[in-house]
Amino acid sequence: MNDFLVEDYRNVVANELLNNELIVGILSNDEIEDVEVSDALIDTHLKAQHYIDGAIEETGSYIMFDLDEVPEYPRDSKQNTYTEVRLYFWLVTHKDMHKYRTKRTEEPFKSARNMFRNDLMAREIKKMFEYKNNLGIAPNHLIYNKIFVPENKDYYGRLLYFTITDWSNKVRNRAVNLYG
Repeated sequence: MNDFLVEDYRNVVANELLNNELIVGILSNDEIEDVEVSDALIDTHLKAQHYIDGAIEETGSYIMFDLDEVPEYPRDSKQNTYTEVRLYFWLVTHKDMHKYRTKRTEEPFKSARNMFRNDLMAREIKKMFEYKNNLGIAPNHLIYNKIFVPENKDYYGRLLYFTITDWSNKVRNRAVNLYG
């Protein structure tokens, strides 16, 4: 059993998000154009925690994410066979800036101009995580992408939920420790 499973996955997920140019552009409102310095978004617009009312302090878009670890045990066994990891993303955007009003002219920004920020982030996250082996040994599966209503009525959001079957430490061990 890996005692650091959730922490390891947090690092992998954060790295994936911070290496996506469009996600970085949306979260930073185009103030960060180089993914090499995108770690400045950690704990400001990218939070490795469940949505907490009051944690958002300024107008903008945010991604919060968290994980559940569920060991699966065969019948009459005390040793787990594999672990199912449940990955949640809460995407929230302030009502005053619900559309992505970028002035950038290169792709993927040009085709994202004037689209809803939460929809763009949800689409990018689905492309990054759905049906890929980048987190575990089996493909990730999107369980749902649904409306999320934060307690703060100035924000609206989406909630994405993936399951990941984890049988191996090799992928997580490649992550850079961003939260430790």
